[in-house]
Amino acid sequence: MHCYPVCQCAKGLPRRSEDDEELDAHATSPAAHSTMANSSSVAGADWSEGEETSGDSMHWELLGELLLSSDDEDTNYVDETAPGKCRSAMTNNQKAREVLQFMTTLPRYSFRTFLLSIFQSGDPVIKKFANIFLSDNSHLQVMDTWWDRCGGMTRTKPTNLTAEWVINRAAAVVSKEASWLTDRALEGPFYEDAKVLRVSATNVSVKLVNNFQIYGLLARYERTTPHLQSILKSAIGKVWKDNKEKNEDARDPDAGRTLATSIVLNLRSWVTNYHGVMNSLLLWDNQVPKCLVQTLNNLGMTVLYPAQC
Repeated sequence: MHCYPVCQCAKGLPRRSEDDEELDAHATSPAAHSTMANSSSVAGADWSEGEETSGDSMHWELLGELLLSSDDEDTNYVDETAPGKCRSAMTNNQKAREVLQFMTTLPRYSFRTFLLSIFQSGDPVIKKFANIFLSDNSHLQVMDTWWDRCGGMTRTKPTNLTAEWVINRAAAVVSKEASWLTDRALEGPFYEDAKVLRVSATNVSVKLVNNFQIYGLLARYERTTPHLQSILKSAIGKVWKDNKEKNEDARDPDAGRTLATSIVLNLRSWVTNYHGVMNSLLLWDNQVPKCLVQTLNNLGMTVLYPAQC
């Protein structure tokens, strides 16, 4: 232990007593050093690598403060550069500028790298923070903001990379929905619905024909392919909101959406033919030429006559 000299003649400082000098002498003795070493070794023997270090505790504490804080609240805080003074509450823009300014001091660390690190990191502290951010759907607000900034289509620029990214992801979603009713029905949650949509020639009966309802089939499609139906409704751009609009002479966009879905599923897998069988029987009953039925079969709207025999 080092004993720093103290100027006893300085004003306001007490003089050292004989007890103080005796304590200093004991601290600098070999016995005292031996006692301190033994106590340190005993304390160190209780520590293990599996225990949480003070640095980890600090990280978890800071993480908890971030997760519990609200974006809408702010308070005055102590300015560390000027002890004893409080700075007024900062706006979100001011906070963002300070964070970005600090990031410029980190070598080779861009804002893009920061975002990727947050959501791709395997660090438990960072991963927990990202999971909580995603669990309450906060990312949807951020994605809406990105879409407003980069996703809009104009007359002079009908497409862009953001819109293409959204469409590609939407295509993957509707492809998965269609596969669960067709070629990958065993892997999906709608296997029983997929079996209903597959009709063999030996299973066609009067009861099957009489039970066919276009709106019953639409209800099945809306339950099993909700994202595809949302896209079709947006593309058609109109639905019947009032029953007064329904009459025999008016075109039914819902019936057309049902047929469009049936065509998509049949073109993906010819065994998904429930609607096509009904169409073929209707054409056969009205003595439509076989060549026309063959043409419609190529479009996914009907089945061939041999499949009905």
